[in-house]
Amino acid sequence: MAGLKSSPLPGRCESFSGGPSGLPFRSNPENPWHNPRSSASAGISVTVDPDETALVPATALDTSILIAGLLSWHERHRDASDLLVELLESGERVVLPLHALAETYSVMTRLPAPHRLSPRDALQILERSLRIRANVVGLDGEEGWHCLGDLVQSSISGGTTYDGLILASARKGQATRIFTLNPSHFERLGVDGIEIVTL
Repeated sequence: MAGLKSSPLPGRCESFSGGPSGLPFRSNPENPWHNPRSSASAGISVTVDPDETALVPATALDTSILIAGLLSWHERHRDASDLLVELLESGERVVLPLHALAETYSVMTRLPAPHRLSPRDALQILERSLRIRANVVGLDGEEGWHCLGDLVQSSISGGTTYDGLILASARKGQATRIFTLNPSHFERLGVDGIEIVTL
């Protein structure tokens, strides 16, 4: 497909065959923290059992890191890709906020030419790179209302609302840090207990 630039970095691993690829993993291990329910054809599970994660430190990923790490034309691709490969192959539990996943897909499929991906190619890159290795976590109905209430209490509005959703999902997944290229987006949100890490 014209404009599709998400190929593995040379000399680091074997590339995926038969279509676009995301991260250049050296292997394809089963993630011990992967929730098999999230692979069901009926949809993505957004539930994490607190008993399964209570004592395991986790790292959350922001949209900005995902976009930079998965798309080779991005100016921060090398650094972000190296980070994602190291993190996702380390065995550490990785929290993928549902909103960050959806936002990454949205960005991939709405970029101007020649970088825009088809929905099928965008999904293939996301699934190959993240589905086995990260836990998708989202808010349920009541949690969503509580999140909005917290944002109102902090006088948060506009686009920062979506960063609030990402942060709330990271907290639900018991992440202790979140990687982002946009630390200022999270600084207004009250990130007690979660370290904001940037490249």
